Amino acid sequence: MIRHGQVSTHSAPLATTGALAIALGLAVYALARSARIPLVPPAFHFAPAGREPALFGSLPSALHAFAMPLLTLACLRGVRRSHVFAICLGWITIDVLFELAQRYRIAHFPSGTFDPGDVLGVFIGASLSCGIALAFIRSRP
Repeated sequence: MIRHGQVSTHSAPLATTGALAIALGLAVYALARSARIPLVPPAFHFAPAGREPALFGSLPSALHAFAMPLLTLACLRGVRRSHVFAICLGWITIDVLFELAQRYRIAHFPSGTFDPGDVLGVFIGASLSCGIALAFIRSRP
C-alpha cells in the first residue's frame, strides 16, 4: 500500500519512457520535418526545407499518443488495469479530436494538415503504450 508522500514503483520508469518518446518526437521535428513547431527553437531546427521522408510523416503523432498515457499514468498512485485503458482511450480521443480540428479548420486549434496516417499513428502509439503499461504494472509487486 502506498502511503501519503510515497511515489509508486511504476512512476519513474513510465515517466522516463514517456519523456524519451517526447524527446524523440521533438528530434524528428528538428532533424527530419520541414514544418516548424514552437517547441523546437530555430537554432536547433536542422531539417532542410522541402519534402521530408515518408517514414517520419506520422511518427510524431504516434510518439505523442505513446508518451502521453505513460506520463499521465506516472502521475497516479495505485494504477489499475482500468486506469490504463481509460487513460489510453482518453488520449486517443484528445489526439483524434485535434486531428479532426485540423481537418475541419476549427477555430482556436493549431493550424496544421489533417492526415489519416496521423490518426492511424495515434491508435498504434496508444495501443503500444497500453500494452507496455499493462506489462510493466503486472511485473511490479
